[in-house]
Amino acid sequence: MIERSIAFGADGGLIGTLCLPSALCTDGKGVGQILFNAGVVHRIGPHRLNVKLARNLASRGVASIRFDLSGQGDSARASGNLAFEQQAVVDIRSAMDALEEEANVHRFALLGYCSGGWHSYATALADDRLAGILMYDSYYYLTWRSGLIRRLLSIRRHGWTKAVGGWVGRRVMALLGRIRPRADAAFVERPGQSYGLVRAPPKMEFAAGLRKIHAKGTNVTVMYSGGSRHYTYRDQFQDAFRHTGVTDFVQHDYFPDIGHTPTDLATLSILMKRFEEWTLELDAACRRSATEPLR
Repeated sequence: MIERSIAFGADGGLIGTLCLPSALCTDGKGVGQILFNAGVVHRIGPHRLNVKLARNLASRGVASIRFDLSGQGDSARASGNLAFEQQAVVDIRSAMDALEEEANVHRFALLGYCSGGWHSYATALADDRLAGILMYDSYYYLTWRSGLIRRLLSIRRHGWTKAVGGWVGRRVMALLGRIRPRADAAFVERPGQSYGLVRAPPKMEFAAGLRKIHAKGTNVTVMYSGGSRHYTYRDQFQDAFRHTGVTDFVQHDYFPDIGHTPTDLATLSILMKRFEEWTLELDAACRRSATEPLR
């Protein structure tokens, strides 16, 4: 295994670490893994998950780069000419360019952990080189069943009085939010600001985007942990998108016993193994398609 840090992107402002197999295969048939920040976590990933995953993949012949997006970790701030989400897409595409040059790979896998899933989705819409994207605990879409389970869990944890009182309080605040004076609009975060959360696109818009990505030949996988009150049962994604056609090709998985950020080695290993399997499956599929004779 070979590891070395590089500077790339506009003016060399992005900093990443290449992790390459010792006997690097340069036939260009497999995939390269792109790893980057989960929220504000440095490129090493939550509890060094990206580091461990990259080294495991290198031992299996898969090259990778783990890097910091602009303004995070060791990377320099961006110029500010682009919105937050647009800049992330530019950065990820720059990382793909760098790994392509260093490892002679032409298809890529994006592991989007938490907010990284937003960036993976946006990049897949903009770039045709992706063999697959994995969105872990990213966009959530509720169903009647998920709402019911969430309320039942709240009652179990807090009792009837506090749970119902909390629900009523949230409804009152939502109502006040709708009727507040227009002057308050000056304090609403503008789209693209890096400190504001990116809102999930409307369900039908998201489904249309997934169909577009799938049409490019890109595998789409969504995974959810049991650490969110927004995703409460295994088939929630399938139920939410039942009539959109995307459940025919989007792979989905659920880890009810794993938190959003695993804090012990056992659960971290389970999650890392699943991520590794996903990348290796993509790598094998790309190699098969590259060797199939033209019809």
